[in-house]
Amino acid sequence: MSDSHASASTISAHGAGAEGDHGGDHGKETVTITVNNVPVPIHRGRQTVAEIKTAGHVALADDLEQLIDKRLVPLADDGSVTIKGEELFVSHPKDSSSSHEALFAQDGRSTAED
Repeated sequence: MSDSHASASTISAHGAGAEGDHGGDHGKETVTITVNNVPVPIHRGRQTVAEIKTAGHVALADDLEQLIDKRLVPLADDGSVTIKGEELFVSHPKDSSSSHEALFAQDGRSTAED
C-alpha cells in the first residue's frame, strides 16, 4: 500500500512532462469522458480543467462543472481532476449558470427557456 502511495507522489512531483521525455505516453491509458453530451477521449490520470476544456472543445472563458453523485460541482479554472474514465462534465457561459440543466434533460423538457 505504501508503494502505490509513493508512486503517486513521484508522478505528482515530476509531473506528466517528465514521463513524456522517456518515450511518450507509457502507462497513460486513454479513456472516455463526456463533455456536453459528447464522448471525449482523454488520458487517464490528473488533468487540469483547462486540458479538459480543450479536449472537449469548450471555450476557456466558460465554466466547467462535473456531475458527481447526481449533483453538478463547479470546477475552478485553475483546478484539476483525476480522470478514471466515464466522468461527465457540462460547460456554460459564466453568466448563465442555469442553462446547463437542458443538457441533462432526457425527456425534452427544459427550464432554461423559461
